Amino acid sequence: MVLKEDELMPIGFILLRNFKKNRAELGVVVSFHYQGKGYGSILLDKIISIAEAMRMRELWLSYDPSNHQAKKLYSKFGFRECGEKKVMTLTFKMRKVKLMSLKLDT
Repeated sequence: MVLKEDELMPIGFILLRNFKKNRAELGVVVSFHYQGKGYGSILLDKIISIAEAMRMRELWLSYDPSNHQAKKLYSKFGFRECGEKKVMTLTFKMRKVKLMSLKLDT
């Protein structure tokens, strides 16, 4: 799902992927200029509703531990930390990310 100001200016997007046994990974991106204005909440609220309608039981995501605003936003929606993993960056370096999950009432 893409949230746009107009045809040329995307505000952000959100997606579900890696569906396994009623679980899905959540991806969220909000353009830098629109962060802190409530768009992340709009996107999360919508995708959680979609996941519930799809009878998903759990959503999970990863985030950079230095991104305190992201952790605050996800926690506001009920996501809880559940571990960490190493991922490869676009520059082929390994870094740790935190994992969070949300149990859904379906």
